Amino acid sequence: MLRSMIAALFLLVYSTQANALTCDEVRRAIAWYGKYETLRLAKLNGFSDKRIERIKRNCKLEQF
Repeated sequence: MLRSMIAALFLLVYSTQANALTCDEVRRAIAWYGKYETLRLAKLNGFSDKRIERIKRNCKLEQF
């Protein structure tokens, strides 16, 4: 539960700034929380499918 709250806070802080997420930050979140939890939290914090696909493509992420 605490990890989920920290992940939500992490994504909320960075999602409020325009294009503030770096590829390293996304990889760190995936490594720490897992790909499914990171994806779930991204969607809960307003990331659209289009934005998630753009992040995957730009950061060359196959697991996210």
